[in-house]
Amino acid sequence: MKASTVALLRRFLEGGGIVIAADRAPDRVDGALSVEAAALARLPGWHPAADAAGQLALLSAFAAPRLRLAGDEAAAPSGIAHLRRELGDGSAFYFFANSRSARFDGTATLRGRRAELWNPLDGSATALDLSPDDAGSLTLDLALNASGSLLLRVYEEAPAALERSDARDAASTDPDRADTTASAVSAAAPVAQRLQPLQRRSDEAARRPVALSAPEIVPERDNVLPILHCDLYAGSKQYFGLHTVHAARFAFEHHGFENNPWDNAVQFKRRLLDREAAFDARSGITADYYFHVDSPDDVGPVRLELERPSCYRIAVNGIPVEAAPGTSRLDRHMGAADITRALRPGRNTIRLEGRPFSIRMELEPLYLFGQFAVAPNADGGWRLAANQPLGLGAWRDQGYPFYSDAVRYRHTFTLPDDASRVFMSAPSWHGSVISVTVDGEHAGLLGLERGDELGLTSLVRPGAVHTLDCRLSGTFRNLLGPHFDASKPRNIAWPGAWKRSPLEGPPPAEDYDLLSYGLLAPIEIWTIPR
Repeated sequence: MKASTVALLRRFLEGGGIVIAADRAPDRVDGALSVEAAALARLPGWHPAADAAGQLALLSAFAAPRLRLAGDEAAAPSGIAHLRRELGDGSAFYFFANSRSARFDGTATLRGRRAELWNPLDGSATALDLSPDDAGSLTLDLALNASGSLLLRVYEEAPAALERSDARDAASTDPDRADTTASAVSAAAPVAQRLQPLQRRSDEAARRPVALSAPEIVPERDNVLPILHCDLYAGSKQYFGLHTVHAARFAFEHHGFENNPWDNAVQFKRRLLDREAAFDARSGITADYYFHVDSPDDVGPVRLELERPSCYRIAVNGIPVEAAPGTSRLDRHMGAADITRALRPGRNTIRLEGRPFSIRMELEPLYLFGQFAVAPNADGGWRLAANQPLGLGAWRDQGYPFYSDAVRYRHTFTLPDDASRVFMSAPSWHGSVISVTVDGEHAGLLGLERGDELGLTSLVRPGAVHTLDCRLSGTFRNLLGPHFDASKPRNIAWPGAWKRSPLEGPPPAEDYDLLSYGLLAPIEIWTIPR
């Protein structure tokens, strides 16, 4: 130990400081044997701890934690993370998140004298009925669904007579919304007992199912096929069946770059863009993308979307097409072109020819949109086929393997005359969120916290016919990838995941890593009679 460190520790301990030592006091100071450092251990504030458990016990004894979590397990709960941010007025925000695949029920003890539950979706803040203990701490029940979260604001000052927010009033007048909506506060039990209730499958014996009509299932947008592979011609070099991530790299390497500069370099001022002047008429690339069509008449209109269309001369089966920049909804640098008239049965070719070369010619996948089905192709990859109606089950298995938008599942139902409380459930589905409306009125969201039930009591009338609309949203994961990372990453992606794509392809359809988005089991509605 350095002599300066020994001196600082001695002054700290003599002034009443506490040191938790993970090992014995050192016997050398500045490399030489000395009793000065060992003498530190004889001062009152020196506390040795041989292991992490002992150190944690000492820390808890000398510095009471701002937050203590407890669950059903004997050990501290794992997978429950929190973020604390202190404000200038002394209050603090606590954001809790459950990263586990199962619901967490436990307690949280926080330093403070009053607390509010904040709803990030509508901005409401609900004062919680909590009383501090003698140590100035609040203890509340913490219920978090799998992937669930919760936002609190905790204040140091004593509780005052506070008005309840509109969210609390809504919870008290709609009992099943308090029991089933993850962001609501329970009216049936004190807030201190149940912050985020989502009482699932309660009163099982009393439940009575309500018959639903057969679903009307409608995709909101066109289907899509990404074309991920191409043949590349750069000077005298030819590459066949390259994944575009590798084709882009080879194209830039051919023109003097070490790699794709937009992927592996940082531009200083205009250093990359200024290299544009170095490319003459002899430079450039040609890329051929292939796709298969069963029958143009059955497939219907097809729209091509691509990046930087102004950089290329574009032809489909030898027929020139124009794609105006800024006409794609995917990206403002992309353009769209109607290629319906150029389609033919069997293999079709989209040629991009760019001469001279441009720093902006980063080869990327092409995208085909239309009212068609996407089916596996016998020679690898996929083909465009006649569209088929969607049913229950994964979209990828019904001709929509790359679809990234929303699908509406619409039912009608008649509520029994003796219905008292009414719930709906989506027992099995995969996507980002389900937005639920009843007769056009918003009922809530499923999926923000992986809850699978919503209360509908305030939106329905006994004896009436109602329309239930469930809008299931996918994500861009199946459309944009990564499609071929052997580790099959979930909930995370990084550039290397695309670079692990096979150099050549396209591979068989079954080799694509595609998630099973869709409604996998029927929607359910049930009532608890009066």
